[in-house]
Formats: sequence, C-alpha cells, structure tokens
Amino acid sequence: MTFRDARVKHGYTQKEMAEMLGIGQPAVCKIETGRQLPALKTALQIAKILNLQLDDLWDMFCTVQEEE
Repeated sequence: MTFRDARVKHGYTQKEMAEMLGIGQPAVCKIETGRQLPALKTALQIAKILNLQLDDLWDMFCTVQEEE
C-alpha cells in the first residue's frame, strides 16, 4: 500500500489532506510521488490521520523513493 492508497482508502482528496496537515496540495502530491519527504511533524500528523504506525508510513515513503 502507498501513501496515496491509504489516503484514498480513507476517502480524502489531496486538497483535504493538505488542509488537515496545514500544507499546500502540491506538497501532498510531491510526498505521494516521492519527490519530497515530509517533515517529521507532518509525517506524525499523516500517521495519526490515516491511523498508521509511523514505521509503516515511513516504509511507504521509502518504497516510493526506491521506485524512482
């Protein structure tokens, strides 16, 4: 599962996720595509919103990074 998959599974758009995180929608897109890693504070917020363990979320980010 990817960050995008988890976001969609919870029914959030990139815009909604961005608003909850206090970041721009382009930043969410960059995180999803592996062009940017989130700050630790943002990663913690993402994990809480999507009900994920931080290490599972980090694995999602690393998997996207490796695919590039």
